[in-house]
Amino acid sequence: MVQSTMVGSDLPPVVNDAEELAQWVEEHFREHLPEPTSFPSMATRIMDLAEHPDVDVTRLSHLIERDPGVCTAVLKLANSALNRRSTPVNSVRQAVTLLGLKKVANAAVGVACRALFDMEARIEHDLFPGWWERLFHCAMTEAFCCSFVAMAAARKASDGIFLAGLLHDVGKSLALRSLAALVIGGKLALPDNQTIESVLSATRANIGALALGSFNLPRSLALVCLHQDEPALGGDEQWIDCHIVRVVAGINELRLGREPRADLLERVLGSARALQMEQTALLGLASQLSDHSAQVQALFSTNDGASDEDFPSTLNRILQQQGNPSTNS
Repeated sequence: MVQSTMVGSDLPPVVNDAEELAQWVEEHFREHLPEPTSFPSMATRIMDLAEHPDVDVTRLSHLIERDPGVCTAVLKLANSALNRRSTPVNSVRQAVTLLGLKKVANAAVGVACRALFDMEARIEHDLFPGWWERLFHCAMTEAFCCSFVAMAAARKASDGIFLAGLLHDVGKSLALRSLAALVIGGKLALPDNQTIESVLSATRANIGALALGSFNLPRSLALVCLHQDEPALGGDEQWIDCHIVRVVAGINELRLGREPRADLLERVLGSARALQMEQTALLGLASQLSDHSAQVQALFSTNDGASDEDFPSTLNRILQQQGNPSTNS
């Protein structure tokens, strides 16, 4: 419902209904689809090199070193993970040797993709203070954790699982840009934070899938975006990445203090069963999310606002109320 608040003729309308506001935002995004070239070129080049069967580590290292921001983040990651070493890691090549090519490439791609989670103008930052940093922080935290789950519990996950974790919620930041454009353009009044959260959650799947398709990224990434909120998914191999994302993102929502809604818990537990993850594995993931969040904070000076104190205990209580994910139907 659009409520008129006009005293004169220059005041924008207030949209009180989150569902209607979501339609405004999605329509704006469809009318302003990003160009394929708007996906960070550095991320594309790193992915192309890292995924080549005969990857040239020297060439990849040189590429990363050409971007000061990406290079700095990779070296910070290497030194934070190996802070007990007597000598620091001073080169990307050394970081690759110590951390592994895949982890270095993932971190570099994540940094290169930060532009997708950032405002395009200072006025957007002022309108939505803290939103952009939180969205990027969550994306990096969940991307690292998706990779962890893939190694620990789902060997059949694709090589793109880090990107799936990083970009499954990219629709939120792009929706926030459209919302900002509508507010800045005088089409709408600035909503409250609760309404903003509802709008971003409602639009993230469609906008994310549209954007990833526009960027000409693998179709599997768009499918994760599009189907991540469905009540049930198949258990076959094509859905492994989506199940991992649903478990990681769902538990992270709880970690961020979101209400343990029935639909959220149903998705988390259903995907946990598909991945054959026991309750102990989910509790371990809770700790991993906290650890990776702290690492992201150290690397990028961002914060997601979560209080990690006693979260594993809180999650354990929630899971006990729902039943063991490996057996509960």
